[in-house]
Amino acid sequence: MMKNSKRIFIMMVASLLTATSLWASGNVSVITKLDGTVNTNVGTVTYRVSESNGLCTLTVTPAEGYYVDAITAEKTISGDLAQSRGFRAPAMDNMLSVTPADVNADPSSITVWTFQMPGSTDYDVEVVADFKQRIDISNAVVMLAETLFVYDGTPKTLNDTKLVLTDDEIQYELVLGVDYTINYADNTNVGTATATITGMGNYQGTLTKTFSIVRELNIRFSETNAWASYYAEENLQVPDGLMAYVVTGIDHHFVEVRQTDFIPMHQGVLLTYAEVAPEVITAEAYDGPVQESADNILKGCSASTAVSSLAGDDKSIYVLYNDEFVKTTKGSIPAFRCYLEVDGTEAAAQARLSINIDEETDGICEKAVVTKEPVAAVYDLNGRSVRNAPLKKGLFIVKGRKVVVK
Repeated sequence: MMKNSKRIFIMMVASLLTATSLWASGNVSVITKLDGTVNTNVGTVTYRVSESNGLCTLTVTPAEGYYVDAITAEKTISGDLAQSRGFRAPAMDNMLSVTPADVNADPSSITVWTFQMPGSTDYDVEVVADFKQRIDISNAVVMLAETLFVYDGTPKTLNDTKLVLTDDEIQYELVLGVDYTINYADNTNVGTATATITGMGNYQGTLTKTFSIVRELNIRFSETNAWASYYAEENLQVPDGLMAYVVTGIDHHFVEVRQTDFIPMHQGVLLTYAEVAPEVITAEAYDGPVQESADNILKGCSASTAVSSLAGDDKSIYVLYNDEFVKTTKGSIPAFRCYLEVDGTEAAAQARLSINIDEETDGICEKAVVTKEPVAAVYDLNGRSVRNAPLKKGLFIVKGRKVVVK
């Protein structure tokens, strides 16, 4: 009975020792290099060998401005065995397979690698981590497919941007999401958006690019519509080829206007063209000095508004139609369009109001209506045809009548 008990105890101990036996392996040494040359300042490599399965885990931390380019692990004859043989030499088939934990990891950040240790104390492992210096992108050439976007309420991005670096007269294109990232600011509303490009992975440094988001005015000119109204939700530049006016008052059957250098926010303006009416009209944000047009009586709306909700017994509503302001009591005023609100008694006898560009009688000239005519219909006092007469100050002949523009 005692012999059987001893036999069972010995078997249990043997089984336990087998289950908890440690992985037999040699030592690990680490060498860091920069472009193949030993360098201890480019980063650090720490390791840990599992005692249960011999898996060696490397943690690689590049120094600022560097990234890990390659990791190798080489099996060598251990010191004891080499000493017994009188030399230290690599074994046959000495290169071990090193695997990254995440193949998409940023090589300039902390990365983890693993390899299997040899299952014998006869072999050591030499790990070599080769680093490279990250390339600065601050002087890269940025090729923007678009620099002007039309506002539609959604964020604008430079999806088709190309980032090109030149190295030893060789140009190569970087890849978004692999070599660099782009972060945006102010890229939804009308104005100037900023794109900050930051290197990642093998690249470092930043550069910025700006692009414009513009407002499409959605107005159309024609032979019978040389004037248009617009109500802006932000301060806008006057589009190229156009002039902008605010309404300063009403005198009998005239609407008097004054030219403005920009389209003011939350105020109505009248627009007309200089020579040729553009087919598509866009306006960029205005960031210059803003002076309130306190005398501007032209109103507008940012959403379609029924005329009946604006008119009343004590006031009449006028809208722009065929280059005149026409009194109306029906329909709606479209979004971003303008109207005049006139005292009911003053407007009682006036069905139409013509546009008058801030002109005054001076005893020589009579007050005249200036509407958009072909340029040949405007002359100076010498009888010469004048283009863009409304833009200039002076005395002109319009339809045979003298007109002062100031």
